This record gives sequence, structure tokens and C-alpha cells, in this order.
Amino acid sequence: MREEAQICVPDQVLRDSISVSKVFDDPKRSLRGRTISHAFIVALEPGEFLKVNGSDDAMEAKWFHVDVICNMETVLFDDHYSIIMRSIEEKL
Repeated sequence: MREEAQICVPDQVLRDSISVSKVFDDPKRSLRGRTISHAFIVALEPGEFLKVNGSDDAMEAKWFHVDVICNMETVLFDDHYSIIMRSIEEKL
């Protein structure tokens, strides 16, 4: 979040706000080769630190409501849609 979107959440606030943590490591999950992703659901209160300021390869970074993401299966990279859906299911 810090590197790609310049979102500065204090470390302790971030740690205390994690509600789901899951590792996705199937060797065939990415066209780029072996890729390991650590997915988190973080429940943050709205605040100033949530403004997205993407740079370089994240210039178009922005927040999406979960209802919108549920309809984005064909536009998300690799298996990111299934990662998001599985993480949401675990949260429920």
C-alpha cells in the first residue's frame, strides 16, 4: 500500500485491523511463473490516510466497493478475482 499507492497507514493500526490473512501459492496460479501472494482483508475506519496517490505502474490505482469488484472477474489480473472472492468468503 505504501509503495504502490502512497497510502500511509500507521503500522500498529494496520496490524490491528487485519481480519483475514491467507497465502496463495499454487505454482500454476500465474502466467508469470511461480508467484506467491499474501492476501489480507483490512478493516480500516475512513480517514485521511486512505487517499490513493498511485505512481509509476499504479497511476490508475483507486478504491472499489466490494459490490463492484464482484463484477470484475474478466478485468482483474491472473487469479486476483478468486483471491478476493475467497478472502471475502472467509471474512463472512
